[in-house]
Amino acid sequence: MSGVGYFDILKLAMPETIVALAALVVLFIDLGIMRPAEGKFRRMIAALVTGTSCLVAIFWMHQVQQETAPGFLSGLLVVDPACPSTSSPPSTSETSGPRRPL
Repeated sequence: MSGVGYFDILKLAMPETIVALAALVVLFIDLGIMRPAEGKFRRMIAALVTGTSCLVAIFWMHQVQQETAPGFLSGLLVVDPACPSTSSPPSTSETSGPRRPL
């Protein structure tokens, strides 16, 4: 059994956690507290809270350097900012030539 704790996984998934918790806060504010308010004002507050939470998640990603060790959770979760994406654009030989209609 590996020595990976739930707190380690939470630290790696913190941006997603921030956005999910903010969505719950927006629902609570909109449906609970601001029920009698005008619709336009409710949307403005919801957009403000949502935008703020996205900025906090982006700030977390840029300030906290995260990297996973090889074999972390058997490769289920990989956080490596230096790793290029595995999908590459098609080469020019594949895109050149006549196009056939589908």
